[in-house]
Amino acid sequence: MHPRLTLDISWSELISAALAPGGPAPGEADWRRVFSDGELVEALSVRTLFDAILTVLDRNDSAPILMTGVTIANMAEIASAHGRTIIAVDLDPHTLLPPPGALLDAQAQSGAKICVIAHLYGAVSVCPDVEALRARGVTVIEDEAQAFAGAGFNSGDPSASASLFSFGPIKRATALGGALGVFRDAKLAEDVAAVLAEHPRKSDVWFRQRAVKYLALKALNTPALYGALIGLIQARGKDPDTVIGAAARGFSGDDLLTAIRHAPPDRLLALAARQANACPDPSERRAAVARFLDQLPQGVRPPGTGADRHAWWLLALLHGEPASAVAALRQAGFDATRGATSLRAIDPDATPNAARLIKHAVYLPHPAHMSQAAAERMAQAVTEIEGWLSP
Repeated sequence: MHPRLTLDISWSELISAALAPGGPAPGEADWRRVFSDGELVEALSVRTLFDAILTVLDRNDSAPILMTGVTIANMAEIASAHGRTIIAVDLDPHTLLPPPGALLDAQAQSGAKICVIAHLYGAVSVCPDVEALRARGVTVIEDEAQAFAGAGFNSGDPSASASLFSFGPIKRATALGGALGVFRDAKLAEDVAAVLAEHPRKSDVWFRQRAVKYLALKALNTPALYGALIGLIQARGKDPDTVIGAAARGFSGDDLLTAIRHAPPDRLLALAARQANACPDPSERRAAVARFLDQLPQGVRPPGTGADRHAWWLLALLHGEPASAVAALRQAGFDATRGATSLRAIDPDATPNAARLIKHAVYLPHPAHMSQAAAERMAQAVTEIEGWLSP
């Protein structure tokens, strides 16, 4: 069984994270080789950064927040915890961003002073509304958690107030956690850093234990062991999506704000900086997806193909009956899933394209993480399944 989850970190880095003596936190020069503009702020997660930004902005504003129609559920939960009403703006399925003018219209109608733009699946496009929103006094936050792919691919829109990058467990260049905010508003960066400085720091022992957990998960990523794991989970009457998703999740439990309001240990930050610098250009990943898509029937294409650039963090196809497509692909030896991420449509009634995306998405094991022969077999399995939808 080819797994849906492949940790983007070497064995040597994982073993070092678990066993090697701790070193100093990275200096600014370590990050600047990848992120050359703005003020840099380190944090435990993108959620932590977003919570701190809202803590700062709550002092002068309680207006609604604009959010692009699909985002991580926790981001909406954090906004709600700050007493903010969320205005969801629908997506163009070909770019995975709102069409030009949609955010401006929503801002004019709502009076929102914060806008959160999530770049999905590794697709990155310039959002034409950002400069106009900033001119209206709106703080524009880019959630780039799914869009990092190394130096030179994407370091955020220089017109945005802040771009937030994640090194969480399932991300490219994972450090098993950690995040970096690139702020073009120096005062906001200073105030956010002051909020984060009050958070208690996670211990070195906590991170060592975390590294051991992910060493075990990486060991299970070989197709033979992964297939045995899926069989064992099913034999115990449990849902593989639920069990594997929980194992890979960065945060769990009911008290989200308590969980995210911590500072990362130096060991984690040092790993994140090394991983960011070592992340390869996504050209081979893009080529693997292109080869795979070329073998599919005409019209069977993933959402986001119209983006300016695509790093293909995830590969999703849409199906009329996604549960049946998942079952057929698993039968063929490919652990497709409907729940590979915690992405949600924030307001399904108001955002039909976003709702359709989440309702019908089937996430495939990534072609870049398997042999070309295996990718060809997966393409054949997809071709034999009827009911795929166009984006």
